[in-house]
Amino acid sequence: MRGTFVVNNPDAVEVTLRLTMPVKQWKELNAQLVHAWPSWDLSRLINDLTRQVETQLHAKTEPKDGT
Repeated sequence: MRGTFVVNNPDAVEVTLRLTMPVKQWKELNAQLVHAWPSWDLSRLINDLTRQVETQLHAKTEPKDGT
């Protein structure tokens, strides 16, 4: 059996890109982004990602008894 795969409108195809890097590099990338769409949207997602990481890390490192 043979088949072919043809994309008629490549700009309409959704693609997922998975990136893994230290939070410091995420912040550096975010600082380099231009403030125009779609980069501002990526910047917003990076800000959310770094905020969530820092919130979780601070919550786990603070003493539970408040001292």
